[in-house]
Amino acid sequence: MTPGERLKMIRVRRGFTLKALGRLMGYSEGSADTRIAQFESSKRGLTKKVGEKLASILEVHPDNFSPHICETPVELYRSMVWIAKEYGGASIHKCYMDWMFSGVDELYGVIDDMEVLRREFVYEKEEQHDRG
Repeated sequence: MTPGERLKMIRVRRGFTLKALGRLMGYSEGSADTRIAQFESSKRGLTKKVGEKLASILEVHPDNFSPHICETPVELYRSMVWIAKEYGGASIHKCYMDWMFSGVDELYGVIDDMEVLRREFVYEKEEQHDRG
């Protein structure tokens, strides 16, 4: 999934139209929807600065718009190996369990849609890791 496809998914789930998001980004009335559509279709690349502004408006972490997110199981596996080497396997297990229980909580109505979005797109590590 490209950064633009992730942008579209987040924008739609947050309830923004192309034009509304474009206007909040500071684009003119006439070009607001076109500019966001260009980002979503990857006709225009998302710079770090644009990604940070979009993340702020959409209330998500800027990493959601990074082109460096694992796209295949092999890439995910490689990332997990390096994370485990740097932080230990418990970090991966905790992240997986958080993700798994969010799905269960959503299924049974324990959390609302906004909390699901927060957990999916704003996830921040709660503890500092000792790299010692």
